[in-house]
Amino acid sequence: MIYYVDDNAKPTGEHEIHTEYCDRLKEVKSKTRLGDFVNCFGALQKAREIYPNVDGCIHCCSECHKG
Repeated sequence: MIYYVDDNAKPTGEHEIHTEYCDRLKEVKSKTRLGDFVNCFGALQKAREIYPNVDGCIHCCSECHKG
């Protein structure tokens, strides 16, 4: 699965990661391709190399969503 991180932080400060098939990704105006990962945990780790505050999308990466 290919993952992306939203380059624009949410009002709460975190950047969300999404899968390539997430409906929410269509709303993201600027994103960075993180690469192909077996699960969201690898994508989350990669995204943290770019942004220190990262969270998983509740819709497509719920197991990585901390809320």
